[in-house]
Amino acid sequence: NFKPTSEVLEEVRRLGYLYDSSLAVYKLYPGLRLPDLPEFPNTLPSSVLRLPLPLSRRILRFCVRRLPLTVLDYHPWEAVRMEGVRWDLRFSTGEASLRKLGILLGELRGEGVEFLTLGEALSSLGREEG
Repeated sequence: NFKPTSEVLEEVRRLGYLYDSSLAVYKLYPGLRLPDLPEFPNTLPSSVLRLPLPLSRRILRFCVRRLPLTVLDYHPWEAVRMEGVRWDLRFSTGEASLRKLGILLGELRGEGVEFLTLGEALSSLGREEG
């Protein structure tokens, strides 16, 4: 798993990125110094999107109804069937994962949930992308 350090986050800022989403609200980062860079922490681990559909649905609906911003990530490797890795990394990857993701996002969109890029979220905070 990726473990961001103060040096890595400072390098992200130095390279000209205008915002970051390397952190997660569900993890602790003792001693981590954040650069002057808007941070949009991930709300949930991406594995939540690979849980059985009824459970993923409940968790996502809870978040979008109660939080001002729900940040999701989805890794390219989750869209292919994984072999030869830990079970939790290969669980429900590939076509099953893509199918569930499409269903979940379609249902949320149908319920009026607005989807934004992080750049659009940054603009809504009064800061513009470069």
